[in-house]
Amino acid sequence: MNIMVTNTLRKTAVNFGEKTKSPSQNANQVTKIPLTETEEHFYASLKDLYTLDSNIATQKQNLRYYYSTQDKFEYNELLKERRKLAAKLKREAKNAGTTCAILEQNIGVKKEYNRYAPKVLRAKTLEDLKPILELINSYKLYGKTRELLLNLIKSMNIIK
Repeated sequence: MNIMVTNTLRKTAVNFGEKTKSPSQNANQVTKIPLTETEEHFYASLKDLYTLDSNIATQKQNLRYYYSTQDKFEYNELLKERRKLAAKLKREAKNAGTTCAILEQNIGVKKEYNRYAPKVLRAKTLEDLKPILELINSYKLYGKTRELLLNLIKSMNIIK
């Protein structure tokens, strides 16, 4: 039973959907720096590599506590898989014309920027911006990310 009609003088339909944003909020949205297609493939493989590294560490710890032939075989299989995945990452980076470290850093910079830029854009006054500046300076961000965020703050014309 809908009791909203009895509780209010106006008759409004109940809407369980998302509230629509005002045009001023939509205009203030930041355009994120998208990952290129090469970076997306590299990032997917990189996540697989991190997962595999975690599995290798767990398997190695299991071997330390209780050695079995099956565990040793599984550990060696994981190492082979890791070598193949590392070679795949190197090939992708070589095809992109860069190294794995630089490609990984570029992905990290874009991810960090996309995470902190909306917080910067939501700040309307200098008082709102001060805690964000403290966070940016206290976190261990890439230098390029910090530079991009500070340029974004300067372009907002809050700080002159």
